[in-house]
Parts: sequence; C-alpha cells; structure tokens
Amino acid sequence: MKYMLPIIGLVMCYGASAAQSYTYWNSFRATALQPGNLVTARVENPHGAGLINTILYLDNSVQELLLEPVIDGPATVAALVPGPVGQRRYYGFRLVQGSQRDLLPVRLGDVINPAPGQLTVLADDPAGDEVFGRPHLDLVECRVSFSSTRLYAALRNVSGGFPVSGSLVFYGYLFGLSDPAETDPEVVWALLYTYTAPGIIGPGLYRVTGTGLSDLILIADITVQEYPAQNTLVLSCLLSDLFGDPTFAAWFDPADPQVAVGAFTQRITLTGGAAEADRIAGGRMHVRALSRDAVANTPPQLGELMLTPPGPQAYAEIEYADAQGDCPVFAEMVFTGPNGSAGTFPFYPQSLDYSGPVVYRTAAGIPPLAAGNWTSAEVRFSDNAVDVVGFTQTPVAVDDNDASVNVQLRLDGVPNPFAERTVFRFDLPAAGPVRLAVYDLAGRTVAVLTDGERPAGSHAVAWNGRDTRGNPQPAGVFFYRLQTRQGEVVRRITMVR
Repeated sequence: MKYMLPIIGLVMCYGASAAQSYTYWNSFRATALQPGNLVTARVENPHGAGLINTILYLDNSVQELLLEPVIDGPATVAALVPGPVGQRRYYGFRLVQGSQRDLLPVRLGDVINPAPGQLTVLADDPAGDEVFGRPHLDLVECRVSFSSTRLYAALRNVSGGFPVSGSLVFYGYLFGLSDPAETDPEVVWALLYTYTAPGIIGPGLYRVTGTGLSDLILIADITVQEYPAQNTLVLSCLLSDLFGDPTFAAWFDPADPQVAVGAFTQRITLTGGAAEADRIAGGRMHVRALSRDAVANTPPQLGELMLTPPGPQAYAEIEYADAQGDCPVFAEMVFTGPNGSAGTFPFYPQSLDYSGPVVYRTAAGIPPLAAGNWTSAEVRFSDNAVDVVGFTQTPVAVDDNDASVNVQLRLDGVPNPFAERTVFRFDLPAAGPVRLAVYDLAGRTVAVLTDGERPAGSHAVAWNGRDTRGNPQPAGVFFYRLQTRQGEVVRRITMVR
C-alpha cells in the first residue's frame, strides 16, 4: 500500500527583510486604569485610506476594537480597551491592507487546553467551497495563538467532526507555516492531523519539502483535541520544537518574529494520491507578546517647566516620569491672559519609551508663548483621567532697585554680558536660608544654583549657562533671583555665544 503526503501550498504575497525594529506595532504603551477599569492603549502603526487597524484582547473570548489615528507619536493609533485588573492582560493587533493581513495574536497565559474562543481569529472562509462535497473538509475559520511554550491553531469546519479515514479514503487537516519572504516556499512546516500508519505517517509537526513520503520529516509530536459542539479541531506543538528546527531557525528572525500561515484540508486516495479539499489563506502571524501588568497606580512626576523666549518658534517643555511606565491620558497647558482665558494647548511626547522620563513639548509658536502676553499658565497631566498633577506658573517680576533690600548682590569676574561662565557674589548679614535661581524670559526656572542654609558672610556661586539637566541654554536675556530672610532681588543678565 502506498501512502502519499498531502500537498501543501502556502502562497503568500508578502516581502520581508531584516528589521531594525519590529515591522509593525512599535512603541506599545497604555495609560493607568481609568474609570470603568479601562486604559487608553496607543501604538505606532501605518494608517490611512485602505488600511484597517484593530486591537484585540481576551474577555472570555477574543474581542476586537477599531484603532483610530491620534496625534501623539509619528504614526499613532489608539483605542479605549479593558485594562489589567488583578493579573496581567495581553493584547493583540490586526492590520488589514487590501488582501494582505498581519496578525499579532493575543498571547495566552500558560493554560492547559485553551478553548477555541481563547484563540485569535486568523481568517475565515465561506462555507460550500470545499471541492469534494465533504462538510468535514469544508473549513470556515482558523484561529491561532501561543503561550510561553506552545503554538496553537484551531480549525473549524461545517460539520461532521474530523474523521481521518473512510472507505479506501484518508483525510488530512493541517496548519502550515513558512518563510514570509518566499512567495512560493520550497519548505513548509505543518501541524498535521491525519490517519496513523505506524512507521509511515501520523499526527505530528513536520518539515515538508515535497509531495512524497520521503519529503515528510517528522520533527516532533503534537497534541490534538476535538470540540464537537463547536465543529473545531485544536492542534498544538511546542514552540521549542518548531524554533529549534535548524532549517526553520535559518530564516526565522527573533528580532522581528513573523511567519506566513494558513490552514488546509485534503482528501487522499490510493489511486489518486493527495488533493487539496479546502484552504484558508491566512496571512502573516507575528509571534510577539504585548501586555500590561496589574499594579497599584502612583501619580506621575513632572520636572521643571522650560519656556523659550517669545517669538514665532516659542515653545514650552517639561519632563514626565511615571513609575509604572504609564503614558498620560492628557497633557496640556492652560494659559490665562490679561483679559481672561488665552487657550489650552497640548504637550506632545518627544520619545515613546515610558520606562524612563519622557520630554513633553508644546507646538512651536502657540499664541500665548509667541506673544509673551500671558499672566499665568497651568500645567496639567493625568495618567488616569481622574487625578491631575501639575502647577501654575506666573512670569517673574523684575525690580532693578537695590535700595529695597538689605543684601548686596553683584556680579564679579566675567562681566555682564558673559559667554561661558559667570559668578554671582552676595553677602549675608546673618545665617539663614538662601535660594538663588536663574529664570528665562517667560519666568520659568532654568537652573537652581543654591537652595538651603548658608552661613553669614560673603558667598560666590557660579553658573555655566546650562539648565538643571545640563543642557546648554541659547544666548539671550535671563533673570537671576536671590531670596533670603532679609529680602529678595531680581536682576537681568545676558549670555552671548
């Protein structure tokens, strides 16, 4: 008796190359829990006419929501979705570009025998297109997912269970994987459920290089479970068996892990060999895990506000840091002018890695900063849409009259204006707290040079023309303010480059 291997064809029209970063879904981030235990999830992905972006999450079964473009990063799409409550929550993504489909499945926890609904829909297929009139070979849906150790695929048919043999006829049910860079791959990997002929063929994970039995190389065993009430067959293998195959590892890129995938059924006869009965041409699957942990929220921290001098390129900048790595729901600056409200303007992140501080900046030339005619500005950030952190800033008042204070403040050494370094010298008649800070023209702190107790006597404090983060400041006019128990004085100083 001669047994023929089912012919497997994975026809994919995708190109792939070595990636400097992930091809899709970069810079995934989310807010803290908002009312209703929701989070705003954001990710960088292509979007526009003809492209459909969705986010997926597990809630008994896998749910899917449309992602909408927002102004945040360079190519941000976002959605409001359930957040992690009590345990980590995994998210997945889908990108449809015409006939091309890219899927990042919702990763599973390390569960045993996940239900079909816990897997992510890869693609569906119309009923009635199976060529032999066999409902059990007529595929209508394929689902996929993975855990930390296993790969799962679920095949759903019209009816009739998943028999592997009949009268002189045999059947095969396959989930296939291949290199997405190959339009017509010469090698395919398959999770195959079929009849068992000891020593010849049986259920397993195979590397397939042709149509004959000699082209069928068994890599490892698989698990098979039927769900009759759902007309579904779930196939599973160890990821280590698949990734550990040398031929697979030769092209698979762990830095951007993607594979072309599809599902197939076949009828095999002794005289006619193997023939494809139905297929679901799925697309490209990305084997990545994106998640958020359930942790207690603490408010974000803001650094000092930096404002550039008035003019068409004027902007405000501040540093945002969140211990949980949450991005803000909103980040804004609310100005008040001489005659009332002067408008609300958003801050935008200058980087998207929230594992450390992120600099936020307004657009250049917003009217209050460009004109310099604001009387107060409120900085407002929130990572949960409820608790707001921030402060109100007012411009610095300047008084050039020394007679109003009982301290002497003078420049010594480098004259005013200065180029690289200047020294502030002052005398204290008695010990006490002293604060000496430099401000820009809009009145926000540039650098705090001293802030603490000082003894009586003469003191000298140098400034190197940099802000508190060590960044060199542009040439221009600044203010310096000395505050003591005896009073305070504010002066102008000019830096040239």
